[in-house]
Amino acid sequence: MKTKVYFSSNPSLLLALREINEYINKDFTKIDFLIFSIHPEYSGNFNECIQKVFGRTDYAAFHALNAFSNRKITEKAVTVTAFKFEKNTKIKKFWIEDIRNYEKDNSIQKTAKYLNENSNDFHIMLAGYTEDRFGSFLEKLSNNINYNPVNNIIGGISSGMVIDNELRSWQFTN
Repeated sequence: MKTKVYFSSNPSLLLALREINEYINKDFTKIDFLIFSIHPEYSGNFNECIQKVFGRTDYAAFHALNAFSNRKITEKAVTVTAFKFEKNTKIKKFWIEDIRNYEKDNSIQKTAKYLNENSNDFHIMLAGYTEDRFGSFLEKLSNNINYNPVNNIIGGISSGMVIDNELRSWQFTN
């Protein structure tokens, strides 16, 4: 797998995405998957902009106040990681909408089942606002993973901003 991280701090979402797409096209003739980190101050229809600029629906995106671009922390920017897989690698998406009630809704069991059935794959886990439950979710999830070592899962929690007394943070995938 080959990856490269790109960013733009252009204040227009559409122009930032176009700038990043130009950088990607200089480095890759074909990419297989994209992960977008978009600062919450950007506005617009994110799905529509991404699909318009990149002409694809295979991506994941989330809000982030800050993101990393190689060794640099980017603030108020759009950061994109481009993935080019070797051989016949494919992306599989597993999505749980909300883990805040994980003790009652089988989220841990569903996630553990997916991870155990796909123990040879690489996993990226993105979480949104979970009312401080993500840590305990991960701890309980780890007790249900049936393989060792667990060295194929990375991820983080998306961040957002409070606007009109509401935390605005999102993650989405197509």
